[in-house]
Amino acid sequence: MPKPDQNSINKKEKANEHVRNKPIAAFLTVIILGILLFALTVLQTIPRQFSLEIGDVAPEMITAGREVVDEISTEELRAEASDGVNDIFKLDDRITSQVEKNVDVFFAAVLEGKKISADYYSQKIQAGNNSPSDLSLDELESIRQIIPVDGITDDMIFGITGATEAELINIKNSTMAFLNGALNEGIQVEQMEKTVNDAQRMLDERKFEPSICNLVIKGIQKNLQANMLFDEEGTLAESKKAEDAVQPVVYKKGQAIIREGDIVNEKQLALLKQLGVVDNGELNYNLYIGIAVCIIFGMIVLAGYTKNFEGWIIKRFSTMILISAVVALTFILSIVAIRLGAQTAPVFLAGMLVCILVSARVALMINLITTVLISAMMASGVTDIQAFYSLAVFLFCGSICIYAMRKVQNRSSIMLAGITTGIAGAVLVFATGLITGINLQENLVNALTMFGNGVLCSVLCIGTLPIWEAMFNVLTPTKMLELCNTNQQLIKQLMMEAPGTYYHSVVVANLSEAAAYAVSANPLLARVGAFYHDIGKLRNPYYFKENQLQGVNPHDEMDPMESYEVISSHPADGLALAQKGKLPRTVCEIIHQHHGDTLMTYFYNKALESGKDVSPDDYRYNCPRPQGKEAAIIMLADTVEAAVRAAQDLDEEKMRNLVEKLVYAKVEDGQLNNCPLTLLDIRKISDAFCTIFESMMHKRIEYPDIESVRLNHD
Repeated sequence: MPKPDQNSINKKEKANEHVRNKPIAAFLTVIILGILLFALTVLQTIPRQFSLEIGDVAPEMITAGREVVDEISTEELRAEASDGVNDIFKLDDRITSQVEKNVDVFFAAVLEGKKISADYYSQKIQAGNNSPSDLSLDELESIRQIIPVDGITDDMIFGITGATEAELINIKNSTMAFLNGALNEGIQVEQMEKTVNDAQRMLDERKFEPSICNLVIKGIQKNLQANMLFDEEGTLAESKKAEDAVQPVVYKKGQAIIREGDIVNEKQLALLKQLGVVDNGELNYNLYIGIAVCIIFGMIVLAGYTKNFEGWIIKRFSTMILISAVVALTFILSIVAIRLGAQTAPVFLAGMLVCILVSARVALMINLITTVLISAMMASGVTDIQAFYSLAVFLFCGSICIYAMRKVQNRSSIMLAGITTGIAGAVLVFATGLITGINLQENLVNALTMFGNGVLCSVLCIGTLPIWEAMFNVLTPTKMLELCNTNQQLIKQLMMEAPGTYYHSVVVANLSEAAAYAVSANPLLARVGAFYHDIGKLRNPYYFKENQLQGVNPHDEMDPMESYEVISSHPADGLALAQKGKLPRTVCEIIHQHHGDTLMTYFYNKALESGKDVSPDDYRYNCPRPQGKEAAIIMLADTVEAAVRAAQDLDEEKMRNLVEKLVYAKVEDGQLNNCPLTLLDIRKISDAFCTIFESMMHKRIEYPDIESVRLNHD
């Protein structure tokens, strides 16, 4: 057995070492990005500090770096408003009913006492005493016991004894009417005495018997209760309402808090401390820790999300550098905008660029991280509720922006996505302004600013896109459209030197684009990859059947292994040409993968027929199997196009059977094991191929010969 080539061993070891180092490089990239974001966030968030105490002289005019509330003055105004609220009282209907019931019971007892005294007099008359004397002490005491009032005098009992029942009922009705009126209006504790005096005045005005009036007043004094009670909850609610109605004393961003030479007072010092500009000799560890935790959490989420859903990025160090550069640029531009006094920042730029340059799913995560951190930097100029709404608006609009750009095809689509984002942002900002009570003029300005933000981000995206494409050799929709242009050097060369291959590539492009639409792959990438997938045939174009216009096939005179080596080299030759022509990496991968390790059955069978003892592995392409949907689609399209073109007397049913047979042969051979296509996707791809072939195979009407038409006419 021959000894392995030492250079091959060294290259293999270096390749393995490179693969092992990729996760380390990815980890270091995330760490560096986190440190950079931490530094930029701290730079913008921490203000300049002064060493000041109460009674010190201000060294210079200090203005508010953000909108800040003067808590001390605001609390003083709120306390004043709360103190000005009158106590709230609530009418208690249960007490009203109880008082009326007790007074009614009192009058019932008075009438009962009247009846008993009448019985006593009647008994004396029946006993023969024609002129009965006054009631005895026992009789007086028995009547006194009936009436539930303390301090009843004999005159009071004699008064009710001497009064008629009608007079007593009249007194009762007058008293009850008075009490009903007073109770319905409400009687507070401090009004009890006044109510009793008013009752006394009412009875005197009616000129009732004084002794009876005195008894009634005693009954009122005993049974009357205050039914207008202090409502502590209601009073507190009114006080709270009065406090809430007080507008906070607010210092706007840029407003002077203290001027040069002024003596620092308590309120000013409190404001300066709120703004964080007072140097207390200690680091603001809470701020540093908070920012660090947010960034670490964001980096962990980004790394985990990327590893699980977009693992290919970890294998591409340049892509990670690209993402980091885009995020850093967005942060730097945002800091510049904030420091120049702008009311917004180009938050959506990172999501836009990552969506175009990398993927929409990664862009969503980048949008989340950049939005949270940039919103935190911008929150220094607004209240907490405004900061919350700003964060929500940025998150929603960033997601809308990425959704609008997920299938962007050209630069005008990018501008349209920016306008869409701006309109959505303007509507949401205006809506949140209505919620927070911002005045109409300011609300309209904020909405227009958000609209301008969306447009500005799209302009920046379009302007910087060529730089990213050139620096990182990234395949973007605009770049793909350029690559589809037939004036591209490799395509022109293919047209001139291998016209059969060019025509084949055009048909494969049509098939691949239709299939990509069917399975939600990238149709433009599939088309571009198909255009370039066979450029390796430019090295030996006439060794491929589609370019043998004279009908001479050199393989008829060649050894099967020689033919295999010529044919199997075209993916590697194509890769070399693509790299030399600086085609994007994704297109290079499609060129290299479009045959996988498929068996070259024609030359394998030819070798078997010649009597050679060969293995199928000897006649397989030595290329990686397709890794992405687009590469797999192009492999299938390449296979079925050549077979259908070579077949004779195909009708639609035979064509469909042939397409399905070829597609599922690739599946059984394991060529699609490394790509994310499902069985349902493969069925959709087959159907898409058949639809294209059916449109190509449609019958046309036969046009008559001109001479025949003329003769028939004559």
